[in-house]
Amino acid sequence: MKKITIIFALAAFACSNSETKLSPVALTITNGSIVVANGGEGSFSVLDSETLMEKQRVFISTNTVRYPHHIYFSKDFSKISIALPSYDFSQGHANAHSSKTTGELAIYDVKTGLLSNKISLIAPNHDVLFDSDSKEIWTQTIAETSKVLVYDLNNTLIKEITVNDDPAEILFAKNNTLTVLAGEESSFLTIIDKKTMSIIKEIKIDNNPTGLALGRDE
Repeated sequence: MKKITIIFALAAFACSNSETKLSPVALTITNGSIVVANGGEGSFSVLDSETLMEKQRVFISTNTVRYPHHIYFSKDFSKISIALPSYDFSQGHANAHSSKTTGELAIYDVKTGLLSNKISLIAPNHDVLFDSDSKEIWTQTIAETSKVLVYDLNNTLIKEITVNDDPAEILFAKNNTLTVLAGEESSFLTIIDKKTMSIIKEIKIDNNPTGLALGRDE
């Protein structure tokens, strides 16, 4: 089976720029590309992993500077999802809980560069992920009250799940049957049954969990 390796990275900067509108163009994302979200500039860049040179920079079309945060691919690499929290995470998470800004999620088609999905949220978000079947879009709000929000590909809200404070990361596990959420401020991992979209367990761990990663069978 052919392996596709696409590396993605994140860059966040504490600055503000006037908005530059996105002109839909074919994206130059190929096997081995590095895709970087440029937080302060409101754009994402595509780099060549061999030359480490920027091949393309795409400005996100939004009404305000949204500080694009985590960026992910769908399982088939046909779409990119980006969190647009309207909050500058380079200053830390602490003030985000009381932030009155509104977040967004954006989905781009890799081939056309078109914005295929755009959803406004009532509070800053942190991640936007496709589930392992690429049928659902999961995001979270980190301001009080923290929630996990699940949408279908038609932008319809399927489920709203109240969770512990500062849900910093989302991970799909156990063959797409579980969703794991790291609550940075609460210091709990929240385990959600993927099918019923209900919380089945809370696991108390050390302070400020942030990153989550799956193990790998060698």
